[in-house]
Amino acid sequence: MRAGSRSASSLGSNRAHQPLQEAAARWRCDCLPSCSCKKPGVMGARPGPNGRDQHLVVNHLGPFLLTNLLLPHMTAGSRIINVSSRAHKWGHVAVKDNLIQPASNLWFVQYSRSKLCNILFTSELQRRLQQSRGIIATSVSPGFVNTTIYRSLSPSLAWLFCTFAPFLARTPAEGAKVAVFAATTDLLSADRPVPLLLHDCKPMAPKKLAQDSKLAADLWQASATAVGWTEER
Repeated sequence: MRAGSRSASSLGSNRAHQPLQEAAARWRCDCLPSCSCKKPGVMGARPGPNGRDQHLVVNHLGPFLLTNLLLPHMTAGSRIINVSSRAHKWGHVAVKDNLIQPASNLWFVQYSRSKLCNILFTSELQRRLQQSRGIIATSVSPGFVNTTIYRSLSPSLAWLFCTFAPFLARTPAEGAKVAVFAATTDLLSADRPVPLLLHDCKPMAPKKLAQDSKLAADLWQASATAVGWTEER
């Protein structure tokens, strides 16, 4: 795969994606990492322009575009780690006519869907890259972590999470362990099957829908359309 082009009328040409393109350019010019770990994070975000689901845009479409910007410059042995969540088990996504179909306006439904998309994206990355290019892709679930992701929730829910998270949740360092493990362990190899999802540094079976290879391929194409990414082969 070589670098793609983006149509002027697409989400990919939106100014919101300019930081991703600039970041990818810096990594290419300075020190392209052998491991790309993408941890976007919004939860409880309000709809964006034209009612756009910000969970889908930030948690899935942004990482999708950034990955494709970096892929032409990644080599065998590189790793792509998508940060998902056990919340994906409550998610559902449908693709029709090459478009990702709208979800409920409930924030948890949208968040869960975006985390399901992370795993489906990982599945298609594995299919496209592992055997042909020796690039490893997996997704990880950090668990309940005390971070600022709760800042977009309603005031009452934000207060609830911020009050009890320090006592019940993992610290950011503890939450990062699974991503560090995925980035460094010799147990993951392009020469053998790689788990779709890791939790507590162990394989975790994602929900059945997350293992649907046709849905993963359809989501890839619909995501490419959404961000205006055109692949050149």
